[in-house]
Amino acid sequence: MGRGGIWVWPILEHRFKVQLNEKGDRTLKLGVIGTGHVGLVVAAALAELGHEVHCTDANTELLNNLEKGILPFFEPGLKELFERNRKRIHCHSNIQAVVSPSTALFLAVGTPETTEGTSNLDALWKALQEVCATASEKKHLILKSTVPAGTAHRAKNLIKEHSQIAHSIISNPEFLRQGEAIEDFLRPDRIVVGHSTLEEREVMEKIYEPLLKNSSPKILFMDNVSAELVKYSANSFLALKISFINEMALLCERLGANIEQVREGLTSDHRINPHFFTPGLGYGGSCFPKDVRALTETAKDLGFDLFTIESAEKVNNRQKDLFFEKIKTQLGSLNKKRIGVWGLSYKPGTDDLRRAPSVEILQKLYSEGAQVQAYDPVAMENAKQALKDQFTPCESKEAACEGADALLIFTEWPEFHTLQLEQLKTLMRGNLIVDGRNLFDVQKMKSLGFNYLSVGRVSSLKI
Repeated sequence: MGRGGIWVWPILEHRFKVQLNEKGDRTLKLGVIGTGHVGLVVAAALAELGHEVHCTDANTELLNNLEKGILPFFEPGLKELFERNRKRIHCHSNIQAVVSPSTALFLAVGTPETTEGTSNLDALWKALQEVCATASEKKHLILKSTVPAGTAHRAKNLIKEHSQIAHSIISNPEFLRQGEAIEDFLRPDRIVVGHSTLEEREVMEKIYEPLLKNSSPKILFMDNVSAELVKYSANSFLALKISFINEMALLCERLGANIEQVREGLTSDHRINPHFFTPGLGYGGSCFPKDVRALTETAKDLGFDLFTIESAEKVNNRQKDLFFEKIKTQLGSLNKKRIGVWGLSYKPGTDDLRRAPSVEILQKLYSEGAQVQAYDPVAMENAKQALKDQFTPCESKEAACEGADALLIFTEWPEFHTLQLEQLKTLMRGNLIVDGRNLFDVQKMKSLGFNYLSVGRVSSLKI
């Protein structure tokens, strides 16, 4: 934790040394189309591997800022990585300046969710058409964006329609967790590649060769459709795990059990992995909600339902309702109640508020007349844009508690552990804490006189 509570990512001690071939050069010229959360991480990490990277984006202001070293979002370690490799990263507003020198191009454009739950691929089709229009020789086009199964096949047909050149389509889904994206790229559990020719396989091996020489991830080669499905099924399975433990937490609350003890009993079985198996407010962000819905819609298009995955979304939506009900049960009318909030991003290590539980709950609080004062170490600017005048921004965790009738905890930022609980008691007007992340010990909170409600644990006071 840095000064003023700012989250600081430790600089990766291990840097990748590019191995030279017999000609003394391992550098590839690679393009990245789209410099959002995925594309910019990919560009910086590829440059860290020693490649020369050319980037473009539809947002010219974003590109101008990148040239000045101004990044469009917070990701731990990304700014340091970007600065360290500035000489190998080139930003262009003209897509031809990216396509022409590049052997392979990573397509990392946005594929936002539609109101029907499907993925909007308009930006992807536009990028492919622009490549077809500008490329004078064969290019290897690598789909890094999250896309539904069958997209690679559609992309190949589009290329046939718009180009005389047989560009290749390679599926290479990203598995980058926000807040840990740099580590995930440079030290992945596995690299998934969907391809159809030996040439495509060799290209991907060459791109990732510096990474493979310095760590030991598995590189899994398969057909395009299987690679596309790996991404969606992985995220949907993790969403299922989160929803399962949250359902068990609800059962624990009603029976008087302790979800932490139940979880320990479960994960002591070597067959049950403890990761993504922590009770809380449910999953958020741009990936899990979108991918769960996209996978269920894919199945519906094929004439059947994915019942388990559909239930994960229902449970996840209920978590926010349950949290709000705890607040209402304790405070009754929320009109003119002063509510302190710790954390707004959907998880620590990011400033992303997309599908963050805090946003929906703060909107409900505002609609019922509550006066919300909130603090987040890095997400305040995004929160101001998302919530407008529905809350009062605070500059510290202490300020968010001052005079509060209740404190709500949405994000488990490490700095929230550092405030002395005795000080917290003097800052607040009331004694209610509704903790969506189980930060504190129930018995200790009870001994200090707090009415402390957490997730899946016996409450400190009867409700």
